[in-house]
Amino acid sequence: PLEHGQTSIAPDFVGPARRLVFIVGDGLRADKCFASDADNASGQPVAPFLLQMAREGRFGVSHTRVPTESRPGHVAMLAGFYEDPSAVTRGWQENPVAFEHVLGQARWSFGFGAPEIMAMFPGERFLAEAYDEKLVDFGLGDMLEQDRWPFARLSELQSRAETDADLDARLRSDGVIFFLHLLGHDSHGHAYGPQSPEYRANTRFIDGKIRELVSRLDAFYNADGRTAWIFTADHGMTDGRSHGDGDPQNTRTPLVVWGAGVAAAE
Repeated sequence: PLEHGQTSIAPDFVGPARRLVFIVGDGLRADKCFASDADNASGQPVAPFLLQMAREGRFGVSHTRVPTESRPGHVAMLAGFYEDPSAVTRGWQENPVAFEHVLGQARWSFGFGAPEIMAMFPGERFLAEAYDEKLVDFGLGDMLEQDRWPFARLSELQSRAETDADLDARLRSDGVIFFLHLLGHDSHGHAYGPQSPEYRANTRFIDGKIRELVSRLDAFYNADGRTAWIFTADHGMTDGRSHGDGDPQNTRTPLVVWGAGVAAAE
């Protein structure tokens, strides 16, 4: 059981990073993230920028636990424990047991993504923006919009800071976290399967958007070298277009870490 009422202890050292960008590719399998592009005759990586960052930092395969679902995966990553499975069976709109999370402990956190995920982490320091529930579409419409939207909102946030002194001060303070939840792989996986061209195209798409975001944040922070990056996933997806159980296709997820405080692998 979780212990409540603990006294918060501040670290007694200053870390190398002033800010963290935490990106979750919901439903992205590790093997599909690190694979070559089957649609490309030259056999180039499907995610060339992420592989470049993997060489400059650290990378590997993270292992999720049953149930391999979005809620317990995100709670494990952002709160540090595996939640009772009843949290899944009782619905997404309530937290059976209240818990603390890193988004609430940061100086300021900014989140962008699906409404179900953003609502899981309440807190005055977590400023979340979620798209309309209608955009959560498993098979109809432009499902890439589920990933395009978070990147666009973060870009707009930076633009607003040009004329909003308070917002600019928050973005430039120490201890800031940017959390981007990308639902596209989960949607494309359920609709077409992880072997599909649509799933691979989604990987290429977010790889390009992450490259753009790195460049944009470097410009915003004057390339101060104080940004740490984590890219991972909450669970995978079986060839049968499902997840939830302990199949290795569901439990093996990519992990790429680079930036401030991350030494390149030798």
